[in-house]
Amino acid sequence: MSKKKILFFNMDVAGVFYYRTQLPAIELDKNHSSDFEVDVRQEINWNDDEYLKTLDIIHFHRTLIHDYSMMEILVQKLKGFGITLVMDIDDFWTLQPTHPLYHMSIQEKLAEKVINNLKLADYVTTTTKFLANEVRKYNKNVIIFENAINPEEPQWIPKKKESEFVTFGYLAGSSHLHDIEMLRGATNYLQNTETTKDKFKVFLCGWDKRGSTTQYDLFPKELIDALQHFNLNNQVIHQKIAQVRGDLDKIKEIPQLVKDGFRGKLPVVTERKIKPQESIWYEYEKLLTDNYKLIKNKEYLNFLMKFEDSPFPGSEKEQYQRVFTRPITSFGNGYNNFQITLSPVFNSHTALFNKAKSNLKIVESGFHKNAIIVSEIDCYDEIVHGKNGLVVRNARSNDWAKFMKKLIVEPALREDIASNLHEMVINKYNITNITNKRAEFYNKIKATVAV
Repeated sequence: MSKKKILFFNMDVAGVFYYRTQLPAIELDKNHSSDFEVDVRQEINWNDDEYLKTLDIIHFHRTLIHDYSMMEILVQKLKGFGITLVMDIDDFWTLQPTHPLYHMSIQEKLAEKVINNLKLADYVTTTTKFLANEVRKYNKNVIIFENAINPEEPQWIPKKKESEFVTFGYLAGSSHLHDIEMLRGATNYLQNTETTKDKFKVFLCGWDKRGSTTQYDLFPKELIDALQHFNLNNQVIHQKIAQVRGDLDKIKEIPQLVKDGFRGKLPVVTERKIKPQESIWYEYEKLLTDNYKLIKNKEYLNFLMKFEDSPFPGSEKEQYQRVFTRPITSFGNGYNNFQITLSPVFNSHTALFNKAKSNLKIVESGFHKNAIIVSEIDCYDEIVHGKNGLVVRNARSNDWAKFMKKLIVEPALREDIASNLHEMVINKYNITNITNKRAEFYNKIKATVAV
């Protein structure tokens, strides 16, 4: 029997590519090379028919092409070549209003586009039962391949750093302010409780100074000078300009000369590098340190306010520590800083995006032999309270603080939870075992007729 040639395609450059494309492809090539020829790409020339005709399966994440309007035409072409199309998706397609990209997703009609892709695919792979049930509304051919870990990778081999404190860590991306809000006041509670005062430390992992922000200026200096020249530089005129968003033609008091000079030029759009104090990480940090009250060393606080990715002598003695973002091939080392993972996820009957998340935090924490405190939400339904984790059943920060306290004052419970979580994940979420299931799936599937 000839080998099946599979293209793993994913335009993402971060965590999604690592977990949903790179790791599965590497493992398939490593242990199932007798059945499959594997190719991994993030860019491709969809006009290269000679190459495309060599493929049996294309496993792609979310979309094949940036221009979603061309997706149906491309799919028709690929199916005409007899290629089986497997779409992978690891997040719900409708973002929550609290997500930073929510308004963009509504404007771009992202959910509608993703749903159309689900319908076009021959098969869909995803991460959880919850998300699979949502996918089945549009495509019945769904199979679950959970996110998994390669335990041989150095970043997933536990190498805990010694500490005089009981250590907690929050390791997540930049879209979780609504989630981390549940921890507000927790460190203040612990620092004002006799049994936990000065006995704990918090790590914030993933700090990122990169990124830019777009500024929209309705009142550039040139406009202010022009208004001043005509004695119109006053609050009333400013309010009118703001109300019409810079469309000066709608303001009768503005002279025609000024209208002509600024037509189509307002607002002035400029992009600049974001300042650390403007970043979401700064908000995370203020929240976790009780607005920096947790930091008593003024020299250390002054160092933090420089936002440098460099060590501070004696930082191991401080109750808070910042850990800057690291490449996807080494970010897992962040778990070595702390013993207990904090994973608050906002839950409500409308929070479908959060309910559909994968269980990565418990998988990563388990491989690192961490204990964990989680929110009560579908993606963490494997956590049995008091056995392999602690489950916060409401969003009040005081409940998070009480469970943090419990793991500070009960070291035996902390160790039992860490051990039980490790035992739960070590085989179930091993990349080799998950990829064996993938190989069986790829061997069975066949393309459907062209659309």
